[in-house]
Formats: sequence, C-alpha cells, structure tokens
Amino acid sequence: MKRYDEIITGAEPVTAAELAKVLEITDPGQTPFLTTLVKVARQQVEAYCRIAIVQRTITMFMDRFPVEDHDKGWWDGVREAPISSIFAAVRKIEMPLPPLQSVTSVTTFDDSDVGTIFAAAGYFVDTASKRQQGRVVLRDGITWPIALRSANAIQFVYVAGYADGSVPDDLKQAILGIGAYLFANRGDCGGDCVGKCGMAMLLESYIIRVPR
Repeated sequence: MKRYDEIITGAEPVTAAELAKVLEITDPGQTPFLTTLVKVARQQVEAYCRIAIVQRTITMFMDRFPVEDHDKGWWDGVREAPISSIFAAVRKIEMPLPPLQSVTSVTTFDDSDVGTIFAAAGYFVDTASKRQQGRVVLRDGITWPIALRSANAIQFVYVAGYADGSVPDDLKQAILGIGAYLFANRGDCGGDCVGKCGMAMLLESYIIRVPR
C-alpha cells in the first residue's frame, strides 16, 4: 500500500481574472470567490485524472517493495528452488500523480527506525512521459535493501506536476469549464462536476487507469 503527503510549491494555472473574463464578471468583490472556484476546479481535475497539475513535493511511503508473481502453476511432488523463482521484488516502481519531474531521495528504514538513503546511482528515474506515471527503475546488478521494518519501510520524496507556465491548454480549459459550472450551478455538482460540465472528453487522454 502507498501513502503520501504533499506540499504545493507551484502557482495555480488559472487565475480568478481569467475565470471572471469567461463569466463576464466585472465586480472585483467576486475575486475571493472566483479564486476559491479555480482552486476547487483544479482539484477536481486532478482527482478525476489522478494527476498533479500544480507542481508539488510528494513524500510517499510503502510498507514493502512490491513483488512480481512468477506463477508457474501447481505441480506434483516437491521441488527445491529459491523463492525468487516464484516471487521477486519488482525492479520498476511507479510514482503516483504524474507528471513526475524528479526524485529527490529514496530512503529505507530498518526495524530500529534507522533510515538509510538508497544511492541515486543505483536507480534510473524515468520521466519520459508526461501523461503516464513516472518510474524509479533499478540499475542492472542492483537490488533493493532487505531486512526492513514492517510498516512505512520505504520513503520516496519526489517532485510532480507541471512547472509554472507549462500546464497544457486543454487542462486549463477544463479548469475554466468546471469553475464556470460551479459558479452557475452552486450546490448542484453532486460529486460529478467533470461529467456534468461536459469536460470529461477533454480530459480523457490524461486519465491514469489504475488496475483494480
């Protein structure tokens, strides 16, 4: 299981003034409300797509390194082989909330709660795709540490989201569309703002599909 906290470091990609222009609002007294709406709309897009729009630093914890199931099927009798012939730690770990910008550190904790930084030379940070989850990939000949504590044993600190000024126009348009809908239909969102305001198709290519 993955658990993470985040610290927002970037600016909102859509301003209250831009939403006011869409709504043809000239009353400056509406600015605080519109500022809240663009933030809420951005959060709706992020939750719907499972992405990070505003740049942030994320601290993610995992209880253990996930394993690959090398299922060889059942057999008769007894066989001797290393456990890794059936289960082996994965060599690629995906970082939630793309786009991944960089990985600051990977730290493992033993049963005495002593943290050890995993050398950056031991892994490759895959940031090739802006629309898929970035990955931390082990270098050849390197293995993950063992003998770790039972919970929150691995900590990843990384930077995700778009740099200020680089958010794609279709994401900004979706934020404006949702913000306008929230303004005109206050209290009528019902938990499906993206669908009700007609922005779902615009966001289709950004959605991160999570296996269930």
